Amino acid sequence: MSAVDPWRRAARCFAAAAFSLSLALSLASLTACASSEGENAPPPPTPSEQKRMLLAAADRAIHVVLEDARADLKVVLAEFEGVVARAPACYLLASPDPVLGDWGKKKRDERQALLEAASNRTQEQLKLLLAHYEEALWAVAAEGGRRGGGDALGARSGYLELDSKIAASLLQLSREVDVDGVAQSAESAINDHLALERAIRHEMPGVGILSLFKSPPTVGLFGPEDEGVATAVVFSRAKDDPLDASVVGPALAGKPAPVRPAPPGKLSLVQAMRHGIERGGLMVTTTAWRLDPAAQAGGVLPLTDEITAASHVASALCLPAVDKSDPTFRDVWDHVLVAEYRTALRRDDTGELLATIGWQVRWNVDFRGRMRVLVDRDDLVVVDDKVLPTLLAAAPATQ
Repeated sequence: MSAVDPWRRAARCFAAAAFSLSLALSLASLTACASSEGENAPPPPTPSEQKRMLLAAADRAIHVVLEDARADLKVVLAEFEGVVARAPACYLLASPDPVLGDWGKKKRDERQALLEAASNRTQEQLKLLLAHYEEALWAVAAEGGRRGGGDALGARSGYLELDSKIAASLLQLSREVDVDGVAQSAESAINDHLALERAIRHEMPGVGILSLFKSPPTVGLFGPEDEGVATAVVFSRAKDDPLDASVVGPALAGKPAPVRPAPPGKLSLVQAMRHGIERGGLMVTTTAWRLDPAAQAGGVLPLTDEITAASHVASALCLPAVDKSDPTFRDVWDHVLVAEYRTALRRDDTGELLATIGWQVRWNVDFRGRMRVLVDRDDLVVVDDKVLPTLLAAAPATQ
């Protein structure tokens, strides 16, 4: 339905309502005329009876207007809700570090602009809808007053009772056409971000902090009925920290604390992964470790371009997912599916792996193939990892 359809429908609904009212009044007039043609005919309606017929016809006409208004309101709100449902998902890192506040900002700004535009458009449509149907209701009242000859002082239609019906109907309609509610819904949707909490914080003295951020289990990240987890890996370099006079005394106060220089050159994040299947707490089978096929060449994770500070290295959003269209996925039903990862911070000038973390996403797959994330967490710092060095050493020969 186009944006102008509700207003055209308002005109049609008013025509139908006016016809209903006119028909009722014409029938009353015909009954009065027929009563004079026969002695046994019923007496003509009294003025009070004609008034009751007028108000009953007005009730039917008002019902037509309100039902058409609700139909148009449903269309307008469905269009707005569709925009909200299609708006890009947004993510942020739950970290006090101001540099990391820019992570995911592009998507958040895109979502905000889209929903603000949709909210403004919908609010304007609702205001126009309310104005047009208000005009239609008062037109029905005016027609009834004209045909019934109402002349009550201070009554817009000529009948105080009819004015009261219109006022009550408008109050009811204005409550349903909730302009402020749309604005509040848009504001809530704009701020509907998925926060990634820190799951691992590994501090390397004099070097920096390597962190893994993971979201809570969330439905719809990779399937409409399936739970998923969003992740990101972040490294922040160590900074010089002036010594506190209350701790070291005034002689050393303000001097930088002794730290080992941060690793020179470029840093990158490399990742390997494998899948496993469990049942009854026992591992049934696992795949071989391999460099993450979703990463770039050599298992290098793509970095977000939103963090430009030299003090930080932050990966782009990672959404571990499962291809449920694979025919072998049926064999995983009623099992626990495990996606296991090893992620390391690497010095690109020497190839040294400065730190490695191991983390998992575990799904319980039910007998219908629906996936629910298990929150028992096995994320840790891997002290002596053999997986990534072996894969990276073999990578040039295999890729």
